[in-house]
Amino acid sequence: MATTVFAHVTWFEDSSRYPLRLDLVLSSRTALAIAACVVAVLLLFGFQRLIGDPHWPELGFFKRMAIGAPTLVFYGVQPALLSPASRLGVNIPGLVLGGLELLVAFSFLTGLLDWAGAALLALLVLVSFFFSPPLDAMSNLYWLGIAATVFFVGRQASEHGDLRSWLSRLGRGWPARAVAILRVLTGLAIVAPALREKIWDPELAGAFLRHHPQFNVPQQYLGIAGSRTNASCRPPASPSW
Repeated sequence: MATTVFAHVTWFEDSSRYPLRLDLVLSSRTALAIAACVVAVLLLFGFQRLIGDPHWPELGFFKRMAIGAPTLVFYGVQPALLSPASRLGVNIPGLVLGGLELLVAFSFLTGLLDWAGAALLALLVLVSFFFSPPLDAMSNLYWLGIAATVFFVGRQASEHGDLRSWLSRLGRGWPARAVAILRVLTGLAIVAPALREKIWDPELAGAFLRHHPQFNVPQQYLGIAGSRTNASCRPPASPSW
C-alpha cells in the first residue's frame, strides 16, 4: 500500500490556525532568504561551468525518480489534488479530479497518449489554484514543469532529449526549453512553501517543531539549544499604553 511521504509543514499542521504574517513579506528575513537562494544557484551554476557538465550533479536516483507516476496514483485514490494538503471530499468533484489524476498516472506509466496525459496534468495544476491558497498551489508548479517536459519530449525524457516527431516543426531547441521550464518551476515550487511555511509564518513553523521535535535538526542532532519552538515565534505584543 502506498503511504504518504511528508515534505511540507502544511501537510502536518492546520495552517488555518496560524495566519500568514503579511508584515514579514517585505522584511529583512525575506531578503536574506532570497539572497541565500540566489547565492546557492550562482554557486551551483559556477560548479557546472567549471566541471563542464550542464547536468551536474548527475546522481543515479534522479533518473529513477523521473520514471513512473506512483505519487499521482496515491493522490488519486485519496482523493487529493496534487498534494496531501489539498484534500478533496468523497463527492462528485473530488472523485472526478481523483479519476483524472489516475488517468494521467496511467498514461505516464504505460506511455499511452502520454502527451495527452501531460496536457491534462497541466490543466490540473491550474485547477489547483481554485482549491488552495495561491502560495500553497504554487508548491504544485513542479507538476507543470513535468507536464511541459513530457509533452515536448516524452515520458522517457531522462534518457533522451529528442523532440517528438510531430512537433519537429517547432525547432530543435524546444527540448532544452522544456527542461529549463521544469527547472524554473521546480525552483518556484520549492521557494513558495519555504517562504509561506517558515519565513512568513513563524508560528506555523514553531508549532510544527513543537509537535514533531525529531525534525528540529539543530536541537536534536547538533545539541544546539534554544531553537524557536515556543512562544518566541510569536510577534511581540502591542505596548499597553
